[in-house]
Amino acid sequence: MSDASGNITIVLLFWGLNQVLSIFNSWALKRGIAFPCFMSLSTSLLYAVIVVVAAGCGSTRFRRAIASASTSSAATDRRVRAVAFWSTLNVILNNISLVYLPLSVNQVLRSTIPVITVLVSVVHGRAPSASEASALALLVGGVVIVIGKKSYGVSFDGHQVLTGVFFCMCGTVAAANGLHATSQALHGGGGSVDALDLGWRIVPWNVVLVLPIFLVSELRPLVAYVSADPSRLYSVLWVTATSSILASSYNIAHMTVTSRTGPVMTTVLGQLKIVCLVVVSRLFLEDDGVSGTEVVGFAVALFGFSWYTLQSNRTNVKRR
Repeated sequence: MSDASGNITIVLLFWGLNQVLSIFNSWALKRGIAFPCFMSLSTSLLYAVIVVVAAGCGSTRFRRAIASASTSSAATDRRVRAVAFWSTLNVILNNISLVYLPLSVNQVLRSTIPVITVLVSVVHGRAPSASEASALALLVGGVVIVIGKKSYGVSFDGHQVLTGVFFCMCGTVAAANGLHATSQALHGGGGSVDALDLGWRIVPWNVVLVLPIFLVSELRPLVAYVSADPSRLYSVLWVTATSSILASSYNIAHMTVTSRTGPVMTTVLGQLKIVCLVVVSRLFLEDDGVSGTEVVGFAVALFGFSWYTLQSNRTNVKRR
C-alpha cells in the first residue's frame, strides 16, 4: 500500500470510528447506562488483553510493544503519563456532558477544538501564522453554521445545559492538551513511540487515574442499576464490550493520524468530517434536505479547511 492510499485509509477509519463511537455512546448514556468511568476502564483493559493475546500468539509487533515499556527514557515516560492524563480526562468529561446535552449540541461545542489546540500550541511555543489562524476561524465558523441548526429548538432546563456545557468545554480543553501530548510522545526527542506502543503504555496510567473515580462515584450506582433489574446486566455487558472495541480501534486510528499529520491538522480533519456527515445525512436521510444556511456553512468550512491546509504546508516547507 502506498503512503497516499495508507493515509487516506487511516483518515477514513479515523472519521468513521469517531462518528460511530460518538453516536453509540450517546445512545447508551441516554438509555440509562451512564457509567463513563466503567466504559473507560473496560476500554483500557480490553486493549491490554488484545496486546497480550496477540503477543502470546507470536506477534513480534505486539511483543515489541510490551518490551518497549521497560526500555524507554524518562522523557518518554513523562510524555506517556501526560497522554494518559489528558486523554482519560477528555473521555470522561465528554461522556458526562452527553448525559446532559444532545449529541448535536455537544458537537457544536466540540467544533471549537482546532482553535483551542492552537492556543495550547501557542502556550508550548508553536504560534500559528496569521493566515493559519484566519483559516481556522473560518473553518470553525462554518462548522458551527452547519451543525448549529440541528441544536435549534432543543429544550432543556438551564441547570442541565450549563452543566453539560461546562463538562463539554472542559473535555474539549483536555482533548486539545491530549493532542499536543500525543504529538510530543510520537515525535519528541529523547525517545519516542509509535501508536501501538503508546496505546499499550497508557493502559496502566488510565487504570490508575480512572479506577478511584469509578469506585467512589460509579460502583454503587452501577450495582443498584443492575440489582433493580438483573436482565440489565446483559445490556451493560454488551454495550460496554461494543463501546470498548470501538474506542480501542478509534484510539489507535486517532494516534496514527496525529503521528502523520500533527495535532492541529488532526482537529481540522475532524471538523471536515463533521460537516460532510451532516450534509450527507441531510441529503439522504432526512426529508427537508439541505438549507441555504447549511450550504453557506459548508462552503465556509471547506474554504477554511483548504486555506489552512495550504498555509500549513507552506509553513512546513519554510521550516525545512
